[in-house]
Amino acid sequence: MGSINTNIPMLLLLITLVDIISPAQAEELTLLIDDYPPYIDSTQPNQGFWSEMVILAFERVSIQAKLEYKPWGRVELELNKANRVSFGWVKDSRRLKRWHYSETISKGAAGFLVKKSNKISWSTYEDLRQYKIGKTIGYSFGDEFKKWEPLLNIQQVPEDRQNIQKVLIGRIDLFATEIASAAMLIRKHLTEAEKNRLSFITTPALTIWSSHLVCSKEYEKCPYYINKFNQGLRVLTNQGTKQKIINKINSLK
Repeated sequence: MGSINTNIPMLLLLITLVDIISPAQAEELTLLIDDYPPYIDSTQPNQGFWSEMVILAFERVSIQAKLEYKPWGRVELELNKANRVSFGWVKDSRRLKRWHYSETISKGAAGFLVKKSNKISWSTYEDLRQYKIGKTIGYSFGDEFKKWEPLLNIQQVPEDRQNIQKVLIGRIDLFATEIASAAMLIRKHLTEAEKNRLSFITTPALTIWSSHLVCSKEYEKCPYYINKFNQGLRVLTNQGTKQKIINKINSLK
């Protein structure tokens, strides 16, 4: 009869101790978003500059963030079900009643895309009533724009590229858009001849906005995720990482 291995209990004890003292696995969080190049872009290795910043911020507080892509309109509906987290949203009075907002991810400006040949200018919203204005479903340009929407001739479509094409072929006069995002799409998808036919109206700015991480006030864990993200974002700021990413965003303009 072979001898009994008297070291087995000790081995089991060591395995148990290793399990106890091993670092806990990073918490996982799925963020619901849609493409919004160059800020959120599923085709890029970093998934866009905001995505890079958000993932790194959560990483700094031991949360592994993953991105799930759905149309923006669907994202907003699911956010209101109170169990989802998203980012890239601007503040408006309606959403402030329903959602918690993080500290600012980055700032930007929105204006109008037009055909150069139309020679359009404006200074008040009253000036815009004569024009056909394109807007992408789910996008917000602040309270003043929202107040005027019922008084303006606004046509909405699901995708930015559809609105860009509608400007080119003359189906709309103006496309309300975030400047850097539209410029990225134009550089990526249009010919040189098409690019030369377009320009942006940036003065006055349609809105100056800031983007945020958001979740519903009805979501029990929302304050936890907002606080964790803010902590991680401050770490990125102190390390200089946030400004480096912002500089990359600005270089696209």
